[in-house]
Amino acid sequence: MPLHRTSHRLALAVLAILISAYAIATSPSQPFTTPDSILYQNFSVTITAIYPVFLRLIPASLLVFAQTLLLLASAVWLAFELGRATHPLAAPLCLAAIALNPGMLGFARSILSEGLFEPLLCCFLALSIRYLRFPSPSCAAAIGALAGLCVSTRPIAYPLVLSFIVMALLARSLSLKAVRPALVLALAGAVGVIGAERIYSRALHGGELTTIAGKHLYAKAALLSLPDDASHAAPASSDPEDILRSGLTTDFEPIRALLNAHRDEIPYPVLESFYEGCLQLECIQSLRDKIPLSEARFNDIRFRLGLERILQAPLQFFQLTWQNYKDLWVLFPRGYPAFAPVVDAFIATNRPLPFEASIPPFLLTPRPASNLAYIVRPAFIGVGALTHLAFLASTILLFMPRATPGPATRIAGLAATAIVLVFTFNAFTGVGGPRYMMGMWPAIVLMLAAIAAPVFKTIGPDDGEAAPDA
Repeated sequence: MPLHRTSHRLALAVLAILISAYAIATSPSQPFTTPDSILYQNFSVTITAIYPVFLRLIPASLLVFAQTLLLLASAVWLAFELGRATHPLAAPLCLAAIALNPGMLGFARSILSEGLFEPLLCCFLALSIRYLRFPSPSCAAAIGALAGLCVSTRPIAYPLVLSFIVMALLARSLSLKAVRPALVLALAGAVGVIGAERIYSRALHGGELTTIAGKHLYAKAALLSLPDDASHAAPASSDPEDILRSGLTTDFEPIRALLNAHRDEIPYPVLESFYEGCLQLECIQSLRDKIPLSEARFNDIRFRLGLERILQAPLQFFQLTWQNYKDLWVLFPRGYPAFAPVVDAFIATNRPLPFEASIPPFLLTPRPASNLAYIVRPAFIGVGALTHLAFLASTILLFMPRATPGPATRIAGLAATAIVLVFTFNAFTGVGGPRYMMGMWPAIVLMLAAIAAPVFKTIGPDDGEAAPDA
């Protein structure tokens, strides 16, 4: 083994030990909790099974340590595989950017599904990179299984399998005939894990098993304006469907009026985000109290009514989706120094806001401006531009059979495809915001490191272990 390769790996090992010591030394004794934590702890009928099962296997006193260790170990593996496939200098930068990110450490120290999802995502990305060097059916099947575990931890990860397919198809050293069985095995691995999770959840919850799709579609539908809304009166019956339909047409009209009146103003992204979140739970609580149905039945009705309304206003729905997608990249809509006083003044001037009693008080409290936003906001906008350029380049390369992209290009394509597809799925089915952006942080770091690989090669020699078609 060449001396420089040994020294790089030793440096990575030392860095991993130092980061581990820091992360463990600064960890809290008990995990942080959020309003979502109780859903995982009680294995809610709307939650997929992997993370609740993980919580039952790990004692609460060891949860922070276990999640931190999993994050660090998976980040080391991802960094190691990246260094072998591109350039050794990429490895320590990748490790530090993931393991020292406060958001990543925050997930590891909380009872949130990201505490397990981030290590699984790192493993999925690491094994996908390994496939570049050692393509095999068994590796493809394992990648599919990891993608299935990611989905069964956070359903927003469904597009991950597609990102692996893009990378595999860019492997010009392999014929399509050779790649096709691997893709079938990857899909089979993903479907097998997802199917097993659904069977387990169904066995546990029976007919009460449901998903979060209903609450998300209903909340989105409540923000869409239809011409005949004004003609609907309050329901004359206590039929659950009539009550929920009246909520869409009548009860939530003040929210729509406020948003529509200020659509092009600075406060709009803030208002849209917390009203869409509120309409999933707090803002519909008064309606829920009138409907004595199970959660599954209640969600079924919300799903059907929400989808029905969305199909009547598809353009508005796509505009809402676009806003949610932008919110994943354009951070600090309220904390940016130029925006904070404007948003705070708007809230103070327009109080009481529609459904103000249902809005968490901290959302209405003035926020201090963050000088860090001067750096982070434009930086993430730039990263977003790079991501979409990498995604576009990968898409074009798919239709250029004579092109022979090297490992760094394919890794950047893998990461960019995962980011864009997951963010798009998130925008269609959920809300935007820093938490959901941070969920794909390992992929963002991987993409940036792969794009920077040619720069590293001007500094020093690589490992000599790149993929065969580099």
